[in-house]
Amino acid sequence: MKATKTNWILLVGLLFGLALSGCSSLKDAQDLYRQGNKDKALDIAIGFLGNGKPEVRMEAAQLVGQIGGDRAGKALLPLMRDEVADVAVEGIKALGKTGYVTAGEPMTEFTPKAQGKVFDALAGAFRNLGTAAIVPLVKAFDSAPPEADWKAYRAMLIQTGPVVSTAIAQSFKGKSPLDNEEKLNVLVELRSPTVPTLLVEMLGDPEVADMVVKGLIKLGSLSVDPAVAELQKYQGSDQGATIKEKLCYALGEIKSRRAVPILEQMAKDSNDLVRAAADSALTKARGF
Repeated sequence: MKATKTNWILLVGLLFGLALSGCSSLKDAQDLYRQGNKDKALDIAIGFLGNGKPEVRMEAAQLVGQIGGDRAGKALLPLMRDEVADVAVEGIKALGKTGYVTAGEPMTEFTPKAQGKVFDALAGAFRNLGTAAIVPLVKAFDSAPPEADWKAYRAMLIQTGPVVSTAIAQSFKGKSPLDNEEKLNVLVELRSPTVPTLLVEMLGDPEVADMVVKGLIKLGSLSVDPAVAELQKYQGSDQGATIKEKLCYALGEIKSRRAVPILEQMAKDSNDLVRAAADSALTKARGF
């Protein structure tokens, strides 16, 4: 009995020592990072991403995310599928901080399998990495996948938020209005004032302009202020005739009285098409 107790004490001591050793190494990595030696710090931290202790993997992931860069991002990818949800969450959060936009592909592939807080963390990572990482998600949504996957991609786009607008608008190119209908519905469901602002900025691209106008109309009153602000930039200018015409048309379809003052100004524009669009929009906005 005494020998057994002694063995237990030795085992606990050994495990405690190993834990301290791991923490110490990560502390060394943190010190190196603070001193500006990022490469060495990253080498040490990456070595602990596969540690048997979840808390060590989580701490290592946090440091790797802080250091950032492509090498850090690549090293963090396997943690998305960690069997411990808290580790997966920390790994994904850290991945979102690295700037490794190429992660968008594997993140998209993983999306249908992600659930709960892991799903939420993945949306946050897409949000932080931005448009370049979101493009693969939009492509996957666009590719007519199995219904369960399609629903997961759609839910991820919604959860990621307004930042998906640019990637969605870019994907309008070369596709029919019918093909783009579901993506427009995603933009509408976001119900964010950021969305029409981003869409208005893309009106200068003739390949997507018509779909952008359709999106602005579907967004309704949310589109009025960004559209008015954009028209004000061109007030009294001969530039941007096509943009002015399309915005006047959109405001007419929305039928907002808030747009009347700027439409009255556009009705005096030097371009015939702009004046015609503004006159038509004024009739609809005023209701007579």
